[in-house]
Amino acid sequence: MAQAEVSDIESVIRRLGFQRQRAEQFKKMASVIVSEYKGEVPSSREDLLRLNGIGGYVANAVLCFAFNKDEPIVDVNVRRVVGRFFGWSGVKDAEIEKRLRELIPKSEAKKFNWGMIDFSALICSRKPKCNICFLSDICSYFERAHYKP
Repeated sequence: MAQAEVSDIESVIRRLGFQRQRAEQFKKMASVIVSEYKGEVPSSREDLLRLNGIGGYVANAVLCFAFNKDEPIVDVNVRRVVGRFFGWSGVKDAEIEKRLRELIPKSEAKKFNWGMIDFSALICSRKPKCNICFLSDICSYFERAHYKP
């Protein structure tokens, strides 16, 4: 990727949006990986976070999916699901990650993260489908939303 034309990178990532900026950023990042990491994507959170354009979400995604590390991936969708289910509203991402690390069974982070991506898109979306949710009987959001004193 470090030697690819920006236009070639753009064509591959077009569906992500902001392809021009992202393509340039990917190219620069690839050059740094080649020069500073001998062409190998860093496998530590600290090194990943040193790369311009990488934040906690992407660092954890790389660690989980590329290096099979037990890292939870927290984005707006996961924040919404755990906020509803556990009542964790207003909890910062770092704290959510810490709590999820305690809940996710060892060596199951990949399955958990894929499951959260699907669950947050299909069931616990912005307009939740509580009526078909298999967790509604133990969900604090469902309980609050349907509680009739």
